[in-house]
This record gives sequence, C-alpha cells and structure tokens, in this order.
Amino acid sequence: MPEATIVSSLDEGRNRLDELSSVGVGLARYAESLSPGGRFVHEGTRWVYRPDNFVTFSIQKRNPKFTLTLSGHSVQFKNRAERAGLEAERWDLEVARREYSRYTVAKPGQLLAAAFFIRCARDYKHRRDKKAV
Repeated sequence: MPEATIVSSLDEGRNRLDELSSVGVGLARYAESLSPGGRFVHEGTRWVYRPDNFVTFSIQKRNPKFTLTLSGHSVQFKNRAERAGLEAERWDLEVARREYSRYTVAKPGQLLAAAFFIRCARDYKHRRDKKAV
C-alpha cells in the first residue's frame, strides 16, 4: 500500500470536501514551495509541515472544511493583512495556542486569504528562528 500523503488524504476526502479538496491540495503545494526540502508528516489528526512547522492542516472528518494552524499570533498578521486588503479575513483568525493561530477554510473563496496567511506564517517562523540563533 502506498504511503499516505496530505494530497492523498485530501483526495480521499474529495466526496466530503467537494471543491475544497482542490483548494487544500493547492495550499499544501504552495506551503511546500515556500520551504523546499520539507514535507508534510501525519501526526495524529494533523498534517504538520516538517521540519519548519509553520503550518499544519487538519482535515475535518464530518464537516466539509479543513483547518490551518499557523505559526504566529493573529495580531501579528494584522498590518500585513490590512496592506493586502484582507482586513475582514484577518478577523477570522483565531488564537490556537502559544505562538499559533487557526484559520478554517470552509469555501473556495478563502483560497487567497489562506495562502496569504500561510506566507505570513512562514515569514514569521523564519524570522523567529533567525533571532534564536
């Protein structure tokens, strides 16, 4: 049996996720392009991008949506979101846990905001890691 990947998991959920499956695959590929050399690793109910850990995907079992957990506090996304014209979408970010935010993707129209938040999370994680060195 082939090894499970985030893409195969999103494809398996195609009936439940409908058009969100393609959005999820696109966002996963985008995250991979931001940090070459890493990969999504299935850990419990999440797909975590390792080794950078700037984004995780949680594919909902019963609901047609998936949740991104992003490195960075939601307030850190504020200025960049305003400059990008995504102020309304910024309010959909929730506090997840220390140093992380959560964004739920429930419709294809959220693709732009989700990709933007993934990029911000990657930038935030990269800056934070450089400070620690």
